[in-house]
This record gives sequence, C-alpha cells and structure tokens, in this order.
Amino acid sequence: MLTLVPLFMRWKTATGFVLTVETWLGPERTRSGEEAVLAVGVSRTERFGAMHRIQRVPYVRFDPVEWLSADQLDDTFFTLLPPGLSTVSAAEAAELAAIFGEYGELPARRLS
Repeated sequence: MLTLVPLFMRWKTATGFVLTVETWLGPERTRSGEEAVLAVGVSRTERFGAMHRIQRVPYVRFDPVEWLSADQLDDTFFTLLPPGLSTVSAAEAAELAAIFGEYGELPARRLS
C-alpha cells in the first residue's frame, strides 16, 4: 500500500502530510528493540518528526516526546510527497478511486 501513497499525493495535489505509525526501534529482523509511536511531518519546505517511546513494564506508558530532525528520519518519508505539480493518468485515477474513493476499499476522508 505504501507504494500507492506518492500517486495518491499527486492525485490529491497534496503539498504536505503527517504520517503517524507505531513502530519498532532497532534491528528490523529481530523486532527486539523498543517500540515507539512516530509522527512525521513533510512539506515542500519543512521536515520533522516526533517520537514517544513505549514502555510496557510494569504498565503501558509513554516516555517524553523526542523531536527528530530531518537527518534522523528515513529518506523514504520524503519520497512520498511529489516534488511539484504533475498529472495522474486516467488509468491511475481509476485505480486510486477503486482504493481511496468514496466507495473504495480504503475511502480517504477529510478530517473536520
């Protein structure tokens, strides 16, 4: 699904986004590192992140927020936003509508 995000951003003519995920820190193969909630904000002029490490012993709690600079974030986040205006073909628009449209599998809705 992540491969469709740049196309979705072009389709919606996005100029920025915020992506929030729960993730593992440390080696991906072992998943032995800490867990964290990560929020990444990307625009054409700014890039930042904020992270809360998750502690689960003796109870679930979040450590204080850690602010991350652009060089501390994976470059993949920055490739999700198109660098400028571009077009979406009719075939791409149909595929996106089938997935993210009003009656699609994962309808995209504006937060109000």
